[in-house]
Amino acid sequence: MNLTELKRLYVTELRNNPNINSNQTIRGYVSAITKFHNENSRIYRMTTNNIKEYLSHIRESYSDSYYNVIGSSVKILFEKVIKQPHKMNWFRPVKIKKKFHNIISYSEFISMGRRCKNYKHKLILVLLYSTGIRRQELIDIRLDDIDFNNSRIFIRSVKGGKNRFVKLHEVAEKYMLRYLKDWRPKDFLLNGQKSLKYSASSVFNVIKNISGGKYHPHDLRHTFLTNLIEHENVFAAQDIAGHTSLNSTLHYYHISSEKLDEMYNPLDQAC
Repeated sequence: MNLTELKRLYVTELRNNPNINSNQTIRGYVSAITKFHNENSRIYRMTTNNIKEYLSHIRESYSDSYYNVIGSSVKILFEKVIKQPHKMNWFRPVKIKKKFHNIISYSEFISMGRRCKNYKHKLILVLLYSTGIRRQELIDIRLDDIDFNNSRIFIRSVKGGKNRFVKLHEVAEKYMLRYLKDWRPKDFLLNGQKSLKYSASSVFNVIKNISGGKYHPHDLRHTFLTNLIEHENVFAAQDIAGHTSLNSTLHYYHISSEKLDEMYNPLDQAC
């Protein structure tokens, strides 16, 4: 079986897997088994030890998250496509330590905006900060998704979440109208230099550059959801975030430094 046929059968299995409901996840898994196929000849004849040696090398060379992706994708390959499940019975994903995300203060956000001279980049910053949408959701926004009359944007969720509306804040609307007038994008809100859709890596670089390398796009989502939980409630944050599970929302909650300063402490009585 050649790689093309292998990938076709593999994608069919993924689409029938109730635990995998995101095209982005499917692309990641297909990329993983493509790498596995290209780096191992005659995969049908690989022994359990051969697979263990390969994954051991992956874990030594890459992050634990990437090891889990490669291992999980190969496990599905042997169980569902190659029909040799015994070769991956031993595999268990490693537990990932939760990464702590910095909460961006409003003054830091303002400083980032002032350093940003490109209006398109300003709009990216303001939208991520004021809506909490994911990077991929941002670049998937079409012009028809923007409802200026009701001050909202329709968001097509990724990662198996829920489609939803987010508020288009009046400040973000001001930047958006200026951007639309100057840039005149087509179809998608954010066009690339040579394509109709801006790239995820470009969004990443925009935030990295205007923050001096301190923040990434996901830090803006973390900040928005933390602030929303503090000022509203976790259930409102769950809806806005597009999460199907409340636990997913709680993962984003870290007490901001401003909130820590305001919190009660028993030693306050001694002051």
